[in-house]
Amino acid sequence: MAKVAGQFVSSVCQVVLVPIFMGLLIFGLWVASVLAMIGLIGGADFAVNGSDIFTSIKDYTNNYLAMFYYYVFATLWTNALLQAITIFVIASACAIWYYNQSGPSGVN
Repeated sequence: MAKVAGQFVSSVCQVVLVPIFMGLLIFGLWVASVLAMIGLIGGADFAVNGSDIFTSIKDYTNNYLAMFYYYVFATLWTNALLQAITIFVIASACAIWYYNQSGPSGVN
Protein backbone atom coordinates (compact mmCIF):
# COMPACT_ATOMS: atom_id res chain seq x y z
CA MET A 1 0.00 0.00 0.00
CA ALA A 2 2.78 2.46 0.88
CA LYS A 3 4.51 1.65 -2.40
CA VAL A 4 1.43 2.65 -4.38
CA ALA A 5 1.02 5.85 -2.33
CA GLY A 6 4.62 6.77 -3.00
CA GLN A 7 4.15 6.12 -6.70
CA PHE A 8 1.09 8.34 -6.71
CA VAL A 9 2.82 11.24 -4.96
CA SER A 10 5.86 10.98 -7.24
CA SER A 11 3.66 10.81 -10.36
CA VAL A 12 1.21 13.56 -9.39
CA CYS A 13 3.31 15.79 -7.16
CA GLN A 14 0.90 18.73 -7.58
CA VAL A 15 -1.46 16.98 -5.17
CA VAL A 16 0.81 18.14 -2.33
CA LEU A 17 -0.21 21.73 -3.11
CA VAL A 18 -3.93 21.07 -2.60
CA PRO A 19 -3.87 21.06 1.23
CA ILE A 20 -1.55 24.07 1.28
CA PHE A 21 -3.80 26.09 -1.04
CA MET A 22 -6.96 25.07 0.80
CA GLY A 23 -5.31 25.82 4.16
CA LEU A 24 -4.53 29.34 3.00
CA LEU A 25 -8.09 29.69 1.71
CA ILE A 26 -9.53 28.54 5.04
CA PHE A 27 -7.19 30.89 6.92
CA GLY A 28 -8.42 33.78 4.78
CA LEU A 29 -12.01 32.74 5.43
CA TRP A 30 -11.45 32.82 9.19
CA VAL A 31 -9.64 36.16 9.13
CA ALA A 32 -12.46 37.78 7.18
CA SER A 33 -15.10 36.05 9.30
CA VAL A 34 -13.60 37.08 12.63
CA LEU A 35 -13.41 40.69 11.46
CA ALA A 36 -17.03 40.57 10.33
CA MET A 37 -18.10 38.91 13.59
CA ILE A 38 -16.36 41.62 15.62
CA GLY A 39 -18.24 44.23 13.61
CA LEU A 40 -21.56 42.45 14.10
CA ILE A 41 -21.17 41.90 17.83
CA GLY A 42 -20.04 45.51 18.17
CA GLY A 43 -23.45 46.61 16.92
CA ALA A 44 -25.20 45.07 19.92
CA ASP A 45 -26.08 47.15 22.98
CA PHE A 46 -24.22 46.18 26.16
CA ALA A 47 -25.17 46.96 29.77
CA VAL A 48 -22.82 47.16 32.76
CA ASN A 49 -23.82 44.86 35.63
CA GLY A 50 -22.71 46.50 38.87
CA SER A 51 -19.04 46.83 38.03
CA ASP A 52 -17.01 47.93 35.07
CA ILE A 53 -15.72 44.41 34.43
CA PHE A 54 -18.81 42.34 33.65
CA THR A 55 -21.20 43.35 30.93
CA SER A 56 -24.18 41.70 29.34
CA ILE A 57 -26.33 42.29 26.30
CA LYS A 58 -29.28 44.61 26.91
CA ASP A 59 -31.63 43.17 24.29
CA TYR A 60 -31.20 39.64 22.96
CA THR A 61 -33.67 40.32 20.15
CA ASN A 62 -31.22 42.68 18.45
CA ASN A 63 -30.83 41.96 14.73
CA TYR A 64 -27.04 42.22 15.00
CA LEU A 65 -27.01 39.25 17.38
CA ALA A 66 -29.13 37.18 15.02
CA MET A 67 -26.78 38.02 12.15
CA PHE A 68 -23.79 37.18 14.40
CA TYR A 69 -25.17 33.73 15.27
CA TYR A 70 -26.01 33.06 11.62
CA TYR A 71 -22.53 34.18 10.57
CA VAL A 72 -20.85 31.87 13.11
CA PHE A 73 -22.87 28.92 11.80
CA ALA A 74 -22.22 29.87 8.16
CA THR A 75 -18.48 30.19 8.78
CA LEU A 76 -18.29 26.79 10.49
CA TRP A 77 -20.33 25.22 7.69
CA THR A 78 -18.14 26.79 4.99
CA ASN A 79 -15.03 25.62 6.82
CA ALA A 80 -16.35 22.04 6.87
CA LEU A 81 -17.31 22.29 3.20
CA LEU A 82 -13.82 23.44 2.19
CA GLN A 83 -12.25 20.60 4.18
CA ALA A 84 -14.57 18.11 2.49
CA ILE A 85 -13.68 19.53 -0.92
CA THR A 86 -9.99 19.10 -0.07
CA ILE A 87 -10.51 15.45 0.82
CA PHE A 88 -12.61 14.86 -2.30
CA VAL A 89 -10.04 16.42 -4.64
CA ILE A 90 -7.21 14.33 -3.24
CA ALA A 91 -9.28 11.12 -3.17
CA SER A 92 -10.58 11.58 -6.70
CA ALA A 93 -7.07 12.35 -8.00
CA CYS A 94 -5.84 9.13 -6.34
CA ALA A 95 -8.67 7.09 -7.80
CA ILE A 96 -8.26 8.49 -11.32
CA TRP A 97 -4.50 7.89 -11.19
CA TYR A 98 -4.87 4.36 -9.81
CA TYR A 99 -7.45 3.19 -12.34
CA ASN A 100 -5.58 4.68 -15.30
CA GLN A 101 -2.48 2.59 -14.60
CA SER A 102 -1.62 -0.28 -16.94
CA GLY A 103 -1.03 -3.83 -15.80
CA PRO A 104 -3.09 -6.73 -14.54
CA SER A 105 -3.59 -5.38 -11.00
CA GLY A 106 -3.99 -1.75 -12.02
CA VAL A 107 -0.47 -0.79 -10.92
CA ASN A 108 2.80 -0.97 -12.87
